[in-house]
Amino acid sequence: MNSCLNFDGKYTSFTSVRGNLLMNYFYSYGPLGIFLACFHLFIQRFVTFPLSLNHSISRQIKFFSGKKSLIIPNCIDEEFLEKYRKTLKNEDSPLTFVFIGDLSVRKNPLLLINQLKKIKSHKVFLHIIGDGPLLKKIKEKVNKLEISDKVLIHGKLREPYEILQKSDVFVLPSYSEGTSRAMLEALFFGVPCLLRDVDSNKQIFDQNKFLGDVFQKDEQLHTKMLKIAIKSRKIKNRQSLLPKRFTQTNVVERFKEILNYE
Repeated sequence: MNSCLNFDGKYTSFTSVRGNLLMNYFYSYGPLGIFLACFHLFIQRFVTFPLSLNHSISRQIKFFSGKKSLIIPNCIDEEFLEKYRKTLKNEDSPLTFVFIGDLSVRKNPLLLINQLKKIKSHKVFLHIIGDGPLLKKIKEKVNKLEISDKVLIHGKLREPYEILQKSDVFVLPSYSEGTSRAMLEALFFGVPCLLRDVDSNKQIFDQNKFLGDVFQKDEQLHTKMLKIAIKSRKIKNRQSLLPKRFTQTNVVERFKEILNYE
């Protein structure tokens, strides 16, 4: 929890709930995590300004605490990322997918590897960027499926932006998600995204379908991966797909409104 003293002398406290706590805590702590999540959400009632990333999280806070939260989306530093932007040509390379995130059960990277094996009509390649408890299982699965020539496990990279830009689709099959910063970075570089239809993921694509798509059933994933990748590959000059509400300028303005700062 953070707090501050406004210019009018009023004490203000605020918190930011940045994910589906019921799901996140369950995957981290098991059944005990449900209790911890309920308690975490309940104590939001004592905060001046509970903040949430999206409508799904806001509804959780309202249900458990009775307190209405303010929705402030996640954002990225576009100015910092702009220096990494490159003009890339991928015409002759395999259709390329990228996963960036924790290698954990909640993020579910093993599904992505299983689904990649099912794409037989096109040459494909998958970059896995991240570290976590599933690293060993992922390596074993890649070897078992005999697709080591189609998957590259990088580990955790501080600056994965060149790989991200070279990819046709960013894929995130998480069982729960706030608003992925890696996804926002992908959109900034003009890379469409494919996410599981959980929490508020679908709302990201409501106004512009080419930002990407969502999938509901595991067996749908490889079909949608291929469809979006083919469409993405046809774009010759990628421009930012980042919606305005996720820009740093928009988020800063929202915080100014909360703090009555001028």
